[in-house]
Amino acid sequence: GALLRMAELCAISRQPGALALAATGDKTPLLERRIERLMNWGNTPRLQLTRAGMAGLLMTLVSLIVVPGIAHTWAQAQAPEVVQLDDPPPAALDAPGAPKQTPEPPATKKEGAKLQPGTEEKLKWGEPVNGLRAALSRLPSLGEPKAGEVMDFDLVVQNVSNAPIRLSATSAAPNPRRLKVRDNGELVAAFTDKQPTMADFMLQPREVAVLRMFTYSAGKGSSIAEDPDLTFSAEMKIEHAPEGAWTGRLVTAETSGAVAAGKPRPKDESAQSLFKKWQDSSRINGNIPGGALGSLAAAASRFVKHNPTDERAPKLAELLKRIDTSRDWTPADAVALLDDVTAIYAKLPKWAEDERWFSTAERIRTGQPLPAELENAPWGETQPNGLRAAWLLEPRAEQHRLGTPLKSRILFHNAGNSAVVFRALTWNQSSSHKARNAKGATIRIFATEWLTRPLVVACRLAPGEFTEVTGAGIGVGANKDHEDWRGTRVGAWIEAQQGDEVTFTPAPLSVSGRDNDVRLRGESRWWLEFITDRLSRDMPLPDDAGERKRLLDRAMRDLFGTAPKPEETATFVADRTPGAFDALASRLAGRAGISPFTGSLQSGPTKFRVLAVDPDAAKKPRVATGPGRYTLGDHVRLVITRRPDGDRRVNEADIMFFSRDPKVEPPGKPHEIKLPDGYHTWAIAWERRSTVLWVAEKGILRSYDFATPALVKETRIEPASLTNVPEPVREGLRPAFEGGSNASAQPAATPAR
Repeated sequence: GALLRMAELCAISRQPGALALAATGDKTPLLERRIERLMNWGNTPRLQLTRAGMAGLLMTLVSLIVVPGIAHTWAQAQAPEVVQLDDPPPAALDAPGAPKQTPEPPATKKEGAKLQPGTEEKLKWGEPVNGLRAALSRLPSLGEPKAGEVMDFDLVVQNVSNAPIRLSATSAAPNPRRLKVRDNGELVAAFTDKQPTMADFMLQPREVAVLRMFTYSAGKGSSIAEDPDLTFSAEMKIEHAPEGAWTGRLVTAETSGAVAAGKPRPKDESAQSLFKKWQDSSRINGNIPGGALGSLAAAASRFVKHNPTDERAPKLAELLKRIDTSRDWTPADAVALLDDVTAIYAKLPKWAEDERWFSTAERIRTGQPLPAELENAPWGETQPNGLRAAWLLEPRAEQHRLGTPLKSRILFHNAGNSAVVFRALTWNQSSSHKARNAKGATIRIFATEWLTRPLVVACRLAPGEFTEVTGAGIGVGANKDHEDWRGTRVGAWIEAQQGDEVTFTPAPLSVSGRDNDVRLRGESRWWLEFITDRLSRDMPLPDDAGERKRLLDRAMRDLFGTAPKPEETATFVADRTPGAFDALASRLAGRAGISPFTGSLQSGPTKFRVLAVDPDAAKKPRVATGPGRYTLGDHVRLVITRRPDGDRRVNEADIMFFSRDPKVEPPGKPHEIKLPDGYHTWAIAWERRSTVLWVAEKGILRSYDFATPALVKETRIEPASLTNVPEPVREGLRPAFEGGSNASAQPAATPAR
C-alpha cells in the first residue's frame, strides 16, 4: 500500500525518482497487480509505466518504505514476520513531497460518543479486554473528519462493561497501533505508528472513543482500502497509563475496507462470495452490470425447473422477475436481492458460482516453460497448431513391482510457434486404456469409474509452455491391494504377470471440455462461445468511452493476457451500432496469433517390465501427500481434506479417535494438524504399528505422538533437519521439506493475471 501511494505521489509531483520504493522480489506478482489497479484508480494523475518499466522499478527497490511515523515491511513468504522501525532514515524525511513532521499537540480531554443506530452491528469487533473492545472503521457517521491518508482507518474503542472506563492515549500512556494487511488470508504488509494520539477519554457504558490509526497525513484518501482482495486487522497496546486508566491489548476482528466503510454487504457468507465476484465486474461508479447477475438467474431457473413441487420454487419463480440483466444495479440493490435469495434458499448463490459463466469464462489457466525432465515424456502426435499431450506415469522407471500404484500426470504442451487455447478436464479417468505384452497379446485391464464431476478449465499456452491436470492412477497387477495409505487413487489395474514386458496405451484425452465428446478437430466454435460468455458479464454495453475502454482492457487481460491494441480500443469505442457486442466477440475470437483447438489428443505409450511383489512392502513407511482417510490403528484414523476458499486450496488434517463400543465416547478428541495451503506443499509419514506421525513442509518438521489419545504430544523438530527424523521416513518427507509448492501440478484452474 505504501509502495503504491509513493508511486502515486511521484506521479502527482512529476518526480518519479524522488522517493525510495521498496518490495521483496518474491512479492512481484502481488505488487504488479497492485500497481495495475492503481493505474486505473479514480481520476488521480497516473505514473505511466510500461511493463518493462514496472519490472525495472520493482527490481531496483530497496527493502523498506518509510514515511514519518509509519514503518512498512513486506512479509517474507515463508516467515511473515512484521518488522517495525522507530525512526525513518534521513533520505525518506528529505524526499520531495514527503509529509512533514509536526510538533506533538497537547492532550485533549474528550467525552465518549454514542454510536448511531445500526452502526454497532456493521463493525467487526474484536474480543473484549478489561471492559473494552475495538473495531476498524471508515464510517463518516462516527463524527470524525476523514483522515485523508493512504490507510484512512479509525480505531473505534467501545466500553462494553457496566462501569465508566478512562481511556488515556497520551504521552503518559503510549498507545502504539499496528495495522496488518492480508491478501486472501496471506499477511503481506504491516503499518505501525508509535506516536500517541493525545486524547484522554472517559467512556460511559456503550460509549465509544474514535482514535486515528495514524498521526500523519499523506495524500487525498485511500487508494487500496476498497481492494476486494485485501482484509485488515489492527491492534493497540497500552502498558503504562495514569492511575485508574485502562491498560491492555486490543485486537480488532479482520475486516475489509468496504465493510469498515459501512458499505452494503450480504448477510450470508455464500452470498458475500458471489457479491465479491459481482464487484470485480463493477463500473467506475461502483454499480454492477446486469450481466453479472446472469448466473444467479440461471441458478434460480434451474432450481425451479428441477424442483417444481418444492415449496421454495414459487418464491424463486417470483424473485426471478426482479433479476433484470438489461440494466446496471447499485450495490445496495444487489445486496437486497441476495438477502432475499438466501432467505428463500441459502445455497443458491453457491449454485450461481458453479454456473458455466463462473466455472469457465471467469478463469483461464496459463502455462509455464516445459522443464528439461519432461522433454522425453511419452508425447503423442503433435497437432498442426503445436498442441500435444502425454499421460505420464510416476514414478518413472523401466521396472515396476506387482502391486505398485502409479500416479498419473496429464500434460499438455504447445510445441508450436503461436499461442493455443483449448479446454481440459481437471480430472481424467477411463475404462478404455489398453495394454499388451511383448508378444502383442492383450493384457486385461480392470477399470473403475467414479461418479466424479470434473471441472472444465480453459487453458492458454504460449509457444513452449505446458500445463497439467490430474488423472486416475494406474495399478500394476491385479487389484489385491486395499491399503488406504496407497497415496494414489487407482482407477485401472493392469493385470500383468511377473516378467511381462508391458506396453501401456492410455485412452484418448478429451480436449473439448466434455467426456466422450466427439467433434471435428480444429472446430473452434467453443472459443467464440467462451468469449461471448466472458463479455456477457459486462452487459449492457456502456455508452461512456472511459467505461468501454475499461471493459475491453479487463476482458483482453483475462482472455489473452495482454492489453488491447490502440486500434482495437478505438474500433470498439466508436462502434455504437446495436450489433457492437457481437462484433466485438467475433473480432476477439478471430484475433491473430492465437489458435483454438477442440477434439481429443492421444498420448504416446509407456513401456515397463513387471517384477515380483516387494517382500518388504508391508514394512515400509506410509506417506500421505493429499486428502484421504488413513488408518493409524484399529480405532485411530488420520483424516485429511482439501477445500477451495476463493483462489486458495486449504488443507486440513485431524487425528481422529474412535471408541471400541459405539455407545461410549471416544478416548480422545480430534487433534488438529496444521498444514499449509496448496498442492504438494506438505507430507505426512508414518511407520506401521508406531504411534508417531511425522509432518514436513518447506523447512519445517514436526512430530505428533498419539499414544495417549487424551493428550496428543506435538513437537517441533529443531534444528529442522531430516537427520533428526527416523531414517525410514526421510525419503517420504524430503520432497515437501526441500521443495515446497509445485504450482505446475495444481489440478484446479488459477486466475489469469
